[in-house]
Amino acid sequence: MRAGARARENARMRWIAWGTWLVLCLAACDGDPQAQARGVCTVLCRCEAPPVPAIQDECTEDCVGDIGGFALPQACTDCVFQNADRCNTLEELCDDPCSLNGPPPPDEPPPIVDAGV
Repeated sequence: MRAGARARENARMRWIAWGTWLVLCLAACDGDPQAQARGVCTVLCRCEAPPVPAIQDECTEDCVGDIGGFALPQACTDCVFQNADRCNTLEELCDDPCSLNGPPPPDEPPPIVDAGV
């Protein structure tokens, strides 16, 4: 094969790679928790979901819905972005920094104590 033919065949993959890089850079630079969640979810879905745009988008939206309410630890976003090209070990590498303990329970009023009066 000629080198020009290979580049033409891979043009779509180059655009996908540039787009992913751009999303990661924007999410890393933005302090908005929703943007950080979208960037992390984009990387995770690129690794886990089939490379079909509609499935990738659905995966990302579901993921953002799951973690968008949390402020991801900086160590988590750093780990995901630094290891974005290591799909087979990403979950193992970033499991500890990305573990979320869940949202705090809602404030409940103190229990009423009946003294029998």
